[in-house]
Amino acid sequence: QSRPHTPVAGLQNASSGLRAKSKKSTERLTTLNSLIFCLDNGEYLTSRVFAAYSEINPARGLFWLKYAIEGATPEQLLAFGGKFVYGDGWHGRQEVIRLCQNLAQFPEHFKDCEAILFRLSCHEAETRTGYISKETWCNLFLPIFSQTAVPFEDRLKLLLSKLSEASELELPLIMKAAIGILEMVGSPVTPLEIVGGRQAPLEWRPQTNQELAHITTNAIYQVIKTVRSLPPERQHLPKKIIIKDIHRFPRPCLEPLKNLLRTQELTEELLSDLRRNLDYLLRRLEVNTKRDGDTGIDSSNGEKTNRNQAVRDLISWRQSLEPTNLDDIADAHADEYYEELAAEDFEATDILRRFSDESTE
Repeated sequence: QSRPHTPVAGLQNASSGLRAKSKKSTERLTTLNSLIFCLDNGEYLTSRVFAAYSEINPARGLFWLKYAIEGATPEQLLAFGGKFVYGDGWHGRQEVIRLCQNLAQFPEHFKDCEAILFRLSCHEAETRTGYISKETWCNLFLPIFSQTAVPFEDRLKLLLSKLSEASELELPLIMKAAIGILEMVGSPVTPLEIVGGRQAPLEWRPQTNQELAHITTNAIYQVIKTVRSLPPERQHLPKKIIIKDIHRFPRPCLEPLKNLLRTQELTEELLSDLRRNLDYLLRRLEVNTKRDGDTGIDSSNGEKTNRNQAVRDLISWRQSLEPTNLDDIADAHADEYYEELAAEDFEATDILRRFSDESTE
């Protein structure tokens, strides 16, 4: 005689079923981890088999891959390298990066691919190949040459969200992507046009150069605004990166930059870096203006007026950064003196060498 069905028996049966499913899921995860991370003993083909399967069945493949990458320790991710096989290319980590680059072209897979590449980028020791997860991840946020069909506005929102929540480990990578918006140089490696038997969608691009300039300037405005909204203790590194690349920023960003880089809120280190980089920028503008005159390039009156106004604004900002107390003035002039020495042609080195040779004779 069969046992009558009771609530307790039902709960026991359900519990047994969940344990069985959990065990099966654990076994799958273990298999996946071995598939992705075990590249020793000649098992280099495992990553290629997995990539081929994921291109055919991206929903399942990316789900497994994301689960394994997010569950891996930093040590595992750092040890997850690549292996080059003569005549067959790279395997291992590079195969996974290539897979994410190919599938990120599709808007429905962009989110998973971005998350996988971001996690790999935060724990990467590879520098030898074109398939570097840091570069591939940063390229996803370019306004042009991004190699994805996802509109730039949606990708920018994701980047700004990551910036506002970034840890100390993640900040350099995210700022690299944010500054990279200004460079607009895509990956030298292009993704496949046919992925898993499907035609990849066209890359999203602005329609005109004016639209490109507009969305780029607006994006940088929002990056500066987001950095400004960070807690004071987390602003040092983003400000340092911005100061280092201040010559890349377009002219309309001058006022937001001045608002972000207020003298009273900068450390002496950052203030010194800012003076040095503004001096470098002013020298570049002076050289470019002289070069245009020497080569006969005749800019329009409006362009000349805008450039002259930008130079005046930069000079005014640079003058406002001059130190006021005696110690700071001495330090600033010492920096300028050693910079001038470093910029010379080192003719003194030959003199000293000749003097040394003569003294030993």
